[in-house]
Amino acid sequence: MKENKFLFKIKLTKENTSFIQQAFKIYEDSFPFHERRNTESFIRIMSNENYFPYAFHNNKNVSAILFFWKIEDYYFIEHFAVNSESRGEGLGSKILSEFIFEKQKVLLEIDPPKDILSEKRLNFYKKFGFLLNRQTYFHPGFFPNLHKHELKLLSYPSFLGDEKLKSFIKFRNENML
Repeated sequence: MKENKFLFKIKLTKENTSFIQQAFKIYEDSFPFHERRNTESFIRIMSNENYFPYAFHNNKNVSAILFFWKIEDYYFIEHFAVNSESRGEGLGSKILSEFIFEKQKVLLEIDPPKDILSEKRLNFYKKFGFLLNRQTYFHPGFFPNLHKHELKLLSYPSFLGDEKLKSFIKFRNENML
């Protein structure tokens, strides 16, 4: 890594606005409109006791974000991204490895693997032991006027059973949208 050799992790709160602005820039640059919240919605859910938005920084610049939820006995990574200047330097792998080691049971969504980029993303997660679940899964979108879109669920260290999927969807619908 270039200037990001020593990174710190900080939970984003309403008080650390400079980190929120930088983190939100990575968020907006990394995810399409239908897969992200607006600023007001993001600020609102920051107070949810099950939501953990983290930024990784070097005391000055944010290099990555990891926004996740605690759901029952596992953790759902809702958004994970590294800024474009730091990609390819192993930062994402380091953050994800530490997260998996600490949390043990992890779930995340990806676009269906249908092009080079989505295949690359799937393979990135597979190298950490994530498994591609068989269930059909649709994300409703963060805004009422958006149509649902198909995503694939990846889980670690084991496949997600149908009951766990139902529980996840119920939690998502009641807390995350």
